[in-house]
Amino acid sequence: MSVTAVRDGSPQAAPPRVRIVLVDDHAILRDGLRSVLERESDLTIVGEASTREEGLAVVARVTPDIVLMDLKLSASSDYEGLALCAQLSKAHNGIGLLVLTTFLDDRLVVEAVHAGARGYVVKDVDTTEL
Repeated sequence: MSVTAVRDGSPQAAPPRVRIVLVDDHAILRDGLRSVLERESDLTIVGEASTREEGLAVVARVTPDIVLMDLKLSASSDYEGLALCAQLSKAHNGIGLLVLTTFLDDRLVVEAVHAGARGYVVKDVDTTEL
């Protein structure tokens, strides 16, 4: 456990860091997200995956607070991330699922929320808003 000092000099436990798993089929995007998110002292990336299967395995292994995921995880399906979202929501009660995608479609937003997503962000978002 890390300890920080408060004004009166007594030790106090540092606030917990939010544990995040990144799931996107593009490594360069995962690298960029890692770089942006880890600038924040209260966030830490604890795992990455590029496929639905890897995502399921990584989340089961590291038990993150949040999964930041794309809807399109392969060339064969535009919405494989919806299935992953539903699987993670069912298997990991209380996990925060945030969809980050290029698709701006009201129907997909509703489907993602029905699958368990707590948020939906389009990839052209400014990094300060993310």
